[in-house]
Amino acid sequence: ALKFVVENHLFEPAPLQTKPIANYDMSIPQEIDFQFYSDKELASVKKQQIDWLVQGLIQKRGIGIFAGKSASYKSSSALHIAYAIASGTKVFGRLNTIKSKVLYLNEENQIEMFQDLSSKVRNGMLETDVGDELWSSTFQNMMLDNPVHLAALEKFIKAHNIEVLVLDSLRRLISFEENDANAINAFYSLLLKPLAIRNNLTIIMIHHSKKEIKGGGDIRDSLRGASDLVNICDFLIFFNRKAGQFAFDLVTVKTRGRTEMPKQKILVVSDNEDPDKATKIIFENVTEAVAAGDDLEMNKTTRSIIKWIKDEKRKDFIKEQIVKYIADDASPKTITNSLNAMIDDRLIIKTAKGRYRVLLEHEVFADCEFARAALTGEPEQQITDLKEFM
Repeated sequence: ALKFVVENHLFEPAPLQTKPIANYDMSIPQEIDFQFYSDKELASVKKQQIDWLVQGLIQKRGIGIFAGKSASYKSSSALHIAYAIASGTKVFGRLNTIKSKVLYLNEENQIEMFQDLSSKVRNGMLETDVGDELWSSTFQNMMLDNPVHLAALEKFIKAHNIEVLVLDSLRRLISFEENDANAINAFYSLLLKPLAIRNNLTIIMIHHSKKEIKGGGDIRDSLRGASDLVNICDFLIFFNRKAGQFAFDLVTVKTRGRTEMPKQKILVVSDNEDPDKATKIIFENVTEAVAAGDDLEMNKTTRSIIKWIKDEKRKDFIKEQIVKYIADDASPKTITNSLNAMIDDRLIIKTAKGRYRVLLEHEVFADCEFARAALTGEPEQQITDLKEFM
């Protein structure tokens, strides 16, 4: 494959080389000129300005990774960012972009799912489509380490002046083992980086992470595959989402040559809590609000359940009571999802099928007198004299 790349000039040497490499047989002597600088000359070399494609997050002409576990909003966020770049609008309602043409390679989701997700993301941020500023492909069985596939891709990139390439996901677009450090390095050095340089591309690779690192380890160690993935990328951004929550933490752990952006809290809002009925998805940066103490991670249904527990002073309950209470506002499926999320967050525990016990020691119930009384064994204060109450 590498011999094919070289002989067909898909991999062009740096401009300072006197001749293209005509034969991959390293036993044949070849003339190559390297550029060397004296210390004096180094100081006078003109620096290339680094522009932000997405303010403080993604460098223009950089190659980086969006990482996270399954269902952590990686793909939907990548689509949101793609639409923002294609339209020149703000990412998460806050971060400025440089308007650029985008190509999104989707090898992760079926066409129906991709259409639905694209429509919801677009409806949440734009009034109209972006025309030919954003292109995509779905399930083409494309392999970027296949020289023929790469040549076809580059032909499209040049013909349509594509400036940003999104790979969803990296694992689905390579044929080699992601744990093979040598293969990762060859792919990056001989194929991906030259492709980016030749076409002034910014490349965003979506990649899965492993299970959480225990014992406070480095989050970079959770990235699946060879550790060289971390070393080669210009930016590395993790998407951390707790199960059942409609929000995630955006954690930038690497920005080459720049200071990393502080952790951001992104709220994901839709016009219906039932995903099958939602027509739009909106991403909202709520970092400051969360820092000020607002608990914006809980969805509407979860808030309603907590309110009912407090109002009814419930120490335990059955699911049918919740369904009856909020039947007009949420479907049974949405209620089940919220109850499961409350279990994950240690707000309640399941004692039997359809039965739950409230964990009154949780800080959410700290302002409830009935919860304090239940935990301390003290009786609740009874109001017997209206004048005293007034």
